[in-house]
Amino acid sequence: MDYKNKFKGKVVFIPGASSGIGRQASIDCAENAAQTIIVVARSKSKLEELEKTLKSTFVSERVVYPCDIS
Repeated sequence: MDYKNKFKGKVVFIPGASSGIGRQASIDCAENAAQTIIVVARSKSKLEELEKTLKSTFVSERVVYPCDIS
């Protein structure tokens, strides 16, 4: 299986994206050519930092949505 393009053309929703596993999952999806990454978490400032990281490194479209989904 070609893991390099596993998410190519896909829309990915990642809750808890501001830190830990969620943050790394966001980066991994971008590295694997996800078309759109929707990141959700409570911390707006951490999500904005993640968006800057993704924007500066990857071409994926990013949707940042700060909220509590619990």
